[in-house]
Amino acid sequence: MAIDDHQLTASEALRRIRAGKLQPIEVMEACLARIAEREPVVRAFAWLDADAARKAAVAARPGPLQGIPIGVKDVLDTADMPSEYGSPIWNGWRRRADAAAVAWARAAGAVVI
Repeated sequence: MAIDDHQLTASEALRRIRAGKLQPIEVMEACLARIAEREPVVRAFAWLDADAARKAAVAARPGPLQGIPIGVKDVLDTADMPSEYGSPIWNGWRRRADAAAVAWARAAGAVVI
């Protein structure tokens, strides 16, 4: 099912995922397409690994946020991507664990982009 990512709300995406009418990977692909289109102007992502995001979407856990992609501000630690805190002195820094907010979101089924 093709979706228009900038018009589909998270609530609607969840409803469709739970009804079996939409897969988390489809939501992720729509978000990645929009990011590819807008990122050169917006420059919102300090780190983006599209392949890792796709793999995470395929393996999305059930829960209140099942398969919903989220962006995480670079000041919150993530175990699977650099956390550079907006400063060049932290270039490439990787934590061993997620910040609590990131861990809770993942436990609820969210997929970090």
